[in-house]
Amino acid sequence: MLSRRRFAELLTLSSSALLLPRDAQALDAEGLISAPLPRTPLLPDERYWQEVRAR
Repeated sequence: MLSRRRFAELLTLSSSALLLPRDAQALDAEGLISAPLPRTPLLPDERYWQEVRAR
């Protein structure tokens, strides 16, 4: 028998899995990049923050 608590756990896991992209092509379709973040400059400018937001 499935308890309410276990049902809620499974529902939470399955619901959050829907939000994850299935592959790298999904990231490209959204205009996102999966590469590591660049080093933070001493004075980060707007271009740097745009790169960070793109990830």
